[in-house]
Amino acid sequence: ILALAMGAGKTILMGSIVATEFAMALEYPEGPFVENALIFAPGKTILSALRELADVPYERLLPPRLHKPFAASLKLTFTRDGDKQIPITWGSSFNVIVTNTEKIRIQKPTMRNNDNQLSLLASTKAEEATELANLRLQAIASLPHLAVFSDEAHHTYGQKLLGKWEKDKVSGELFFRDDGIKKVRRTIDYLAQETNLIVVINATGTPYFERQPLRDVVVWYGLGEGIRDGVLKELTNNIKVFELDDGEAETLVTAVIEDFVGDYWSVSLPNGAPARLAMYFPNVETRDELRGAIESALAITGIGTDSILVVDSKSSDATRRQFEAVARNADAPERILLLVNMGTEGWNCPSLFATALVRKLANSNNF
Repeated sequence: ILALAMGAGKTILMGSIVATEFAMALEYPEGPFVENALIFAPGKTILSALRELADVPYERLLPPRLHKPFAASLKLTFTRDGDKQIPITWGSSFNVIVTNTEKIRIQKPTMRNNDNQLSLLASTKAEEATELANLRLQAIASLPHLAVFSDEAHHTYGQKLLGKWEKDKVSGELFFRDDGIKKVRRTIDYLAQETNLIVVINATGTPYFERQPLRDVVVWYGLGEGIRDGVLKELTNNIKVFELDDGEAETLVTAVIEDFVGDYWSVSLPNGAPARLAMYFPNVETRDELRGAIESALAITGIGTDSILVVDSKSSDATRRQFEAVARNADAPERILLLVNMGTEGWNCPSLFATALVRKLANSNNF
């Protein structure tokens, strides 16, 4: 496990490892170097964030003599919804395949508990998804000298993810439902049997399970080190806590808007991307209740509602694409982001200058 604080550059690090290994494999074909890489993401948000692998400045990592053959050989593939196969040549080299675990992991077909038509339809779709996932996995198993990278690896650790014994509702018999790490590990075990798996590298910013450090950590680059090295921003005196009663949430969001507009509205990045604010809400109801106060606070400063983007986990695909574009597109007009269960790990938005947590702090200050 490589444990790096959020923002320290896990994606860049993975790209660097792939580049140096591929370059050495091209230089020394008989050597024990990685020639193919599979990069797991636990969800669509992080899968999207990993697209940065295409933008890594590999020419700054490798000397020209090694960079030229590497650039000519590299084949970067992102799995897409609806693709029946991974578009690679079986048995080939210098592929980097980025996927989420659902698309390739070993799965068992869903059992049919009853015979009604709806159940049969759902079961058939599940079986088709299983067949596709296993077919994609076989394609990856054909690739020699493989390395597996698991991004945000804390999702695949921990006892609660190992699975549990449950009682079958029909037969009453006990069966083991394996989840999380069990399925990921079973997939990696399969790859280890079918091809020469060279290394498995996990990356995470939170290498803990129930406050216990994960024992496989070999490199630990923490928040304090990142701040000292100038990689991460110093936040001393820049965190404000409001002690308000339940009925004063409008006071909070109004103060946040006034503060952000006053300090950051005229600020932009060198590429022209304007400073943005993300406001995190505990639920949709709270967000919708306070949206009027936010719009009013902006209106007082002459800013229209077109600068607001409202996103949650149930938003339409079009809204989600709009949200993803904010992180990448310097010209995106949205500057105030109202978020519920969005914009957390894996979201890399360089123009994000401020965040607001519109929620009560309970016994934990993790948020």
